[in-house]
Amino acid sequence: MVAIAAGVTLLRVLVKDAIRGVGWFRRVSDHIDTASKAISDIRKDLRDIQQDIKRILLRPAGGAAFEGKSPLSLTELGREVAAEIDAAAVAKVPIPQVRDRVRGEPDAVIEEVCFDYLVYGDDFEPTPELVAKIRASAYEHRLAKEQVHGVLALVLRDELIRLEHESGAVDQSAE
Repeated sequence: MVAIAAGVTLLRVLVKDAIRGVGWFRRVSDHIDTASKAISDIRKDLRDIQQDIKRILLRPAGGAAFEGKSPLSLTELGREVAAEIDAAAVAKVPIPQVRDRVRGEPDAVIEEVCFDYLVYGDDFEPTPELVAKIRASAYEHRLAKEQVHGVLALVLRDELIRLEHESGAVDQSAE
């Protein structure tokens, strides 16, 4: 009888410990989920901060490759860089992907979309040949690669604006 009572007592202790363990496991699991979400949010925030830094460093002053006045325009150096990397041909490649985003939009929005696509975003995937041209041009002219991407963005912007104006789809009074 004593052995049975001791066994029942031991069983109760084991069940209580198991229940506590399940509760503990749930709390730890909840903390892990919360930490994983926080890390994911931090990663997204860091990407946003990196894009903001690029915008701050590149856009307002324009850099040596383009003038910072509105609308942005290529300098003599920017036109030289555009020729070196064959920006006119390169800018034609993403037109189908970007055109739907800018259809009917004012020039300022078209410019913003082009910079988002070619300078700040992760969508643009240049060929290895273009990457080499961008690096060489940036090195040769003491420019940041982002400034060379900015040259591409302005060439793409000009082409999209031309297409939008030819189609009559844009209302410039909305700017």
